[in-house]
Amino acid sequence: MRRPMSLFIGLTLATSTHGGAQVVPDSGQRVRVHYGAGKVVIGVLDSISAGSLHVRESAASRSHVIPRAELRLIERSLGRHRNFWSNFATTFAISAVAVGALSAITFKPCEGSLGACFYAPESEGDAFIWGLAGGAILGLPLGLIIGASFTSERWAPRTLPATSGTTLRLSPVFGSRIGIIGTLRFGGGSS
Repeated sequence: MRRPMSLFIGLTLATSTHGGAQVVPDSGQRVRVHYGAGKVVIGVLDSISAGSLHVRESAASRSHVIPRAELRLIERSLGRHRNFWSNFATTFAISAVAVGALSAITFKPCEGSLGACFYAPESEGDAFIWGLAGGAILGLPLGLIIGASFTSERWAPRTLPATSGTTLRLSPVFGSRIGIIGTLRFGGGSS
């Protein structure tokens, strides 16, 4: 039992983890910095020093100087991504339910002749079902357009080089996979 466990621990420590060497952000990368009491800056990382972080929001603006003591989280941009299926399904469902609810709310029984009432719903429940079908027909092309048009920026957490001591940091990872990234930093010196 000891031998397989020793082999497993040795292999785990000897192999590199996914993205393990790329935890520290580089100058020039697009970052989102959370600091202080709920403040957020999105921009390009200018530099990292022992006491502060310098982030420029645009080429024409001056750098934000963020003291390391106030830093809560730094994330690197993974770029803009299209989330077609999520946007499509959300738009499709909202359209169908909204038109179905509107149809049920505005329902009035048909008071016309027999031929005129043939295709009319007989109750609020029927009106909701008819509206749901009509909303789905409306939501299909609308969902296709919105799903293909909208993009969102994805972010991955990063850490800064340690200034002193040894620290262990665990951060959640979201995106195409959900997990935890762990970083063990050995301090000394500044960068």
